[in-house]
Amino acid sequence: MNGKSLLAQPKAFLGKLNTKIKETTGETKKKSGAVALFKEEEARRREERRVQNANKTEEELRLDEEVYTELRRNQNLSSVLNNPMPENSSNVFGLIYDAGQGAMQNIQQQTQQVSLPSISYSDFTHYINRNKEVYRMFSYMRTARTNTEVTKANSGSGPDMTELFKVVPAVYFSPDFKLEEQPIFTSSVSTRAASRPDLMAEGGVSRTPNKSPNKGGVPPIAAASLVQQEKLSHYLDFVEVHLFQQISSRFHSFLQGLQTMQELHSQITFACETIKSIRQRLMTLHDGMVQKALRVAQIRRRRANMESVRQKLELMAAIRQIQPTIQQLLSTSNFSPALDLIESAQETLKTKLVGISSVKHMYLQLQEMRSLVERFMENEFLSLATGWVFTNTTDVNDRSSSEVEERLMPLIHDLLRLNKLNRVISSYLEKLTSNVKLKVKELLNELTAGVPGPDAGMMREMESQNPSRKKKSAALAKIISMDHASFLNCWTQMLKRCIQWIRRISQIHKLLVAVVQASQEASLSKRDTYPVQCQAESAEVLQSMCDIVHKRVGQLLTERQNTHARLPMKHFRQIFNSTLEFVIQSEERMNSSCFPLRSVLLTQSKALLQGFHDSKVNQINLLLESERWEQTEVPIEIQTIVNTISKQRSGSRYVDMASISADSGAAKELYLEGEKFHVVGSTLMFIKMVLEYLQLAEQLPMLSADILHRLCEIMKLYNSRTCQLVLGAGALLVAKLKSITSKHLALAAQSIGLLFKFVPMLKATLAELLPYTQRLLLGELDRVSQDLDEHRQEIFGKLVLLLKERFESQCQKTIPTIQWNLPIASPNDYMKGLARDLSLMHKFTAELLSNDELNLIFGKILGIIKTKLPEVFLELDITTETAKQRIRGDLKYFIAQMRKLKGIESPTNSMANELEEFLEMNFPEAEPAT
Repeated sequence: MNGKSLLAQPKAFLGKLNTKIKETTGETKKKSGAVALFKEEEARRREERRVQNANKTEEELRLDEEVYTELRRNQNLSSVLNNPMPENSSNVFGLIYDAGQGAMQNIQQQTQQVSLPSISYSDFTHYINRNKEVYRMFSYMRTARTNTEVTKANSGSGPDMTELFKVVPAVYFSPDFKLEEQPIFTSSVSTRAASRPDLMAEGGVSRTPNKSPNKGGVPPIAAASLVQQEKLSHYLDFVEVHLFQQISSRFHSFLQGLQTMQELHSQITFACETIKSIRQRLMTLHDGMVQKALRVAQIRRRRANMESVRQKLELMAAIRQIQPTIQQLLSTSNFSPALDLIESAQETLKTKLVGISSVKHMYLQLQEMRSLVERFMENEFLSLATGWVFTNTTDVNDRSSSEVEERLMPLIHDLLRLNKLNRVISSYLEKLTSNVKLKVKELLNELTAGVPGPDAGMMREMESQNPSRKKKSAALAKIISMDHASFLNCWTQMLKRCIQWIRRISQIHKLLVAVVQASQEASLSKRDTYPVQCQAESAEVLQSMCDIVHKRVGQLLTERQNTHARLPMKHFRQIFNSTLEFVIQSEERMNSSCFPLRSVLLTQSKALLQGFHDSKVNQINLLLESERWEQTEVPIEIQTIVNTISKQRSGSRYVDMASISADSGAAKELYLEGEKFHVVGSTLMFIKMVLEYLQLAEQLPMLSADILHRLCEIMKLYNSRTCQLVLGAGALLVAKLKSITSKHLALAAQSIGLLFKFVPMLKATLAELLPYTQRLLLGELDRVSQDLDEHRQEIFGKLVLLLKERFESQCQKTIPTIQWNLPIASPNDYMKGLARDLSLMHKFTAELLSNDELNLIFGKILGIIKTKLPEVFLELDITTETAKQRIRGDLKYFIAQMRKLKGIESPTNSMANELEEFLEMNFPEAEPAT
């Protein structure tokens, strides 16, 4: 109890103090006899202690005094009395007795002599008023000191243990200390440590041996044992002193924790009392007010439970009657109501009737019935869809179509709801595939029923063409042996039937997509991928069926590939158009390209193109080999063809076949963009071939690139063969010509020039027919044009070379041998021959070549003459006026003859000016004599 509590309750404190004093006085009287005995024992012990201390050193006496002092302050009575060292026990007991003897005597004297009066609170009034402020300061300082000591104790600081470790040996603090071990036991209890002079105490205090008995008559060994026991007791006391110091340093923390626990105990006790009171009040309220209200609620709940039981019994009765209803619905193909009924019953079993054992088996029965309904729906869908697809009706929009769609729509919706639509679509594809193969065979047999089969020779021919194949069926053999008209009729009927199948499969696909999209719009889950997967699988069914149908019908075309390769373009075009229309309609239905039948068409078209090209190559070779290289008249038909092709530059998309007429009549020249050409018969035929290639490109646009390549090949062939026959003189052997004249060369140049002029028109026409990505292929025509131009320039060079060789021969052989000094009239024969050759060349070429070509050829020839002829004359030894006069006459004659030639005025004037200048400088006329 602290000072504040004493001041707060002074009367209670004084009452307790009086009571305590009376009790102490009674007890003191009772213990008077015990005190006398205590005194006698204490005297005896003091004598023993005096005798023992006589043999100790000053240091040992000092240490004993410190221990006793510490024990006197901190040690309790029980620990002092239990000391195993009797010599020390007597000393300690004497200290305790001395400390308490004076207090006991004073108490006895006061109790015997003084009779204490009754004490009241007023007796302390003067004292309290005087010391109130001082006590307040004292309480504050003590509280602050207590907090400081608690903080110090909590921080872990305590008394210094260094001195303890110096006095007590370290072996006693070892964790593995065991007294039963021989070294430890010997060092701890052996008496030799006291009897040998060379041994020292562990605590650092020297023990001087004494071999003779001490004054009290104690033997040396006994004295050594007493010394050893005293030393161990000294260690124990020293350790206990330090333990007391550590306990005292943490005493305030312990008291504070104890006070906190007491406060918590008081609070918990108060809380428990409060809870007990509340519980009693709640029990009173429950018995008086709640119990009756709860009874009403229990009765109401019981009624609700009974109603629930009644409803469940009704549901159980309804579910037991559901099976006959479902069977009746299935018999009328009302699958959707049957599924709704099954799903509602299963939902009821899982929610409202869950846990009822008597209806557990009904859920499995309903599941089996649902599986049965699914199989019925799947079979109904397959039979209805496949049966309608392969039904042979001419009217696509008949009543059966709408009826089938009305029946298929709920089936698709229910299968989608059951997540079984993808499985049904897979079965649908398998059934369609097997039925298509069967229906194609049946249709083929139906269409060839009245057609006679091939004879034995034709069958052997078929087997020889394809020896590795199996024996063909009778219907397929009939298809191969049919003529064009019969096959075209059979082919058209088959394509109509096949496109009807594809159209109906497409309608079912659209119906399925519409149902799936409507279901997605009505569904709350927008992320469900199952409907999208079903749409993709349905589209795949349509794609697969189109591919299968196209492959089956494409096999028929493949079997007739050799026959179609020999067909005329008109007949092949009929098959091609009908097949291409079928492919386009199929692609429109499935919104994607269909390659199987297109590849067959492409293969047969290429085969036809190759056969067409091979025939034209042979025809060109025959025409050129029989060509006499003579000018021929141009029929009106050819001129019309050229005019039609030339219109392509004005933006016409296709070759106008109606503008080409077969009118009789002919012209000497062929006109192309205002320029006239003299051509041979093979050139006219080649122009017709070019038109046929263009018509083929128009009719088979998918082969435009191949046709361009073939057209370039045949133009290169015509150009190379013409070069071989004319420039290479091959016509001498093939056509039996006597020689290749300038006229032949001129006609060849005109023919090649016509083709050279024709190439840009072909390029413009084919550019309209080719796709944009393939127009780079037109560069091949540019290379053909370059080859034609080079060939034409070689022909012009050949004409120049003919005159150049004759002129150089005369310059080398004739002119140097002439006797120029002889008075002979001019011109000389060599000059007449040169002028005659040029005139004849001009005569033959002027009729065939254009003015530009004439100026090109004669410009080169006259340029050679005006350069070479003056050099020859300057090399001659001309000294006389007669020789000069003859040279002047020859040159003037040559100039006059050249001026007569029409169309070459420009090169002629240039030559004449240079030759006249040459004469004036080197052979001027002599001045007349005066």
